[in-house]
Amino acid sequence: MNDYIEPTNCMLLNERRQAQLIADVSDEHEVLGSGCMGFMQDTPWISKAAGTDLEAPLTDDDVTRVVDFYRSRGVSPALEVTAYSDARTLAAASRAGFGLSEVEHVLSRKPAHLDVPPPDDVTIHPLDATDEAALQRHAEIICSGLAPEEAAVPSALRESSVRCQRNPNAMGFFACLPDGECVGAAGMEITTI
Repeated sequence: MNDYIEPTNCMLLNERRQAQLIADVSDEHEVLGSGCMGFMQDTPWISKAAGTDLEAPLTDDDVTRVVDFYRSRGVSPALEVTAYSDARTLAAASRAGFGLSEVEHVLSRKPAHLDVPPPDDVTIHPLDATDEAALQRHAEIICSGLAPEEAAVPSALRESSVRCQRNPNAMGFFACLPDGECVGAAGMEITTI
């Protein structure tokens, strides 16, 4: 039995999940094609179009909507495509002036089992998503890995993390030493698409 999800299915699942999360946590979003364009000030991972061409290629008019949506909000237009995007989407994006800025690849493996105990001196506690102080602490720990070393976590990034943990599909966790000191945090989503 293959332990890996076939790459095309992995891409489809991840793009749909990401587009839905952006729609759920952004300050504003608009549906475009099979995905959406989202916006949240100072939060690049939300302020982009994602999952838009999974069912049909984007047209020049679609890409113009992306450009107009972001420029009207004072941010650079961002359009996420995949390795499986139709050449017509890529051509329309190119004509609109888009270029490649980064590459991300997702590989998914089916877990052999989920019962992996933590080290003896660490306990895992679930995050209480109704506890505002715990949500803020969780966001601070999660986001500290995304900010430059010794820099404060930007408030918009922390807020996006809090919103993610309020999402009904989210589950957050703290890892603590016996004296209660928090040494890490994690989060996950359980999504059916």
